[in-house]
Amino acid sequence: RSYIALATKATHPIVLYDMIERFAQRPYGWPADEILILLARLLILQEIQLVTDGAPIPLDRVYENVTKSAKQRKITVLRRKTTDPAAIQKARNLGKQLFAVMGPDGEDALFAFLQKQLKGWQDNLGHYKTLADTGNYPGTDQIADGLSLTKALLACDESGKLIERFNERGK
Repeated sequence: RSYIALATKATHPIVLYDMIERFAQRPYGWPADEILILLARLLILQEIQLVTDGAPIPLDRVYENVTKSAKQRKITVLRRKTTDPAAIQKARNLGKQLFAVMGPDGEDALFAFLQKQLKGWQDNLGHYKTLADTGNYPGTDQIADGLSLTKALLACDESGKLIERFNERGK
C-alpha cells in the first residue's frame, strides 16, 4: 500500500510484473503468490485498480490475467480515487428523496444504482417528450430540462464525478 501510494504521488507507473520482481528480491524476498494475495486484498478493499490496455480489469477476470507472467507485463496498478464518505451519504439521501428508494452503501454500488435510476428517468422522459411534441401539452419545457439534466449526469463515466455532480444538482 505504501509503495503504491508513493509511486502514485511521484507519478511513476506501476507495472505488475515489475512490482512482483521488486518485492521478490532482497531485502523482501516474498514469494510471488504472496505479493498477488496482498494485491488481491487491496483490490477487494477497492484501494487499487488493475488496468490493461487502458481499461480496468473486472474482478471476475483478474485471476486469469495476473497468474500469467506474459499478461503481468501489460497490467498496471493504479491507486483508486475514492469519494468522500460524507458525499456518498449525501447522494444516498438525495437518491432516497428523488427515487423513493435508499441506494446501496458502497461507492461502486451507489454509482450503478444512480445510473440505473437516471436511465429509467431518461427513458420515461423520452416517452413523455414524444407525446408532448404531438400537441399543446403542458410540461414541454420541464421535460426538456429533465432530459438535459439526466443526459449531463449520465455522461459521467466515473463514480466520483457522478456522485459529485448529483450532489451539486440536488441543491
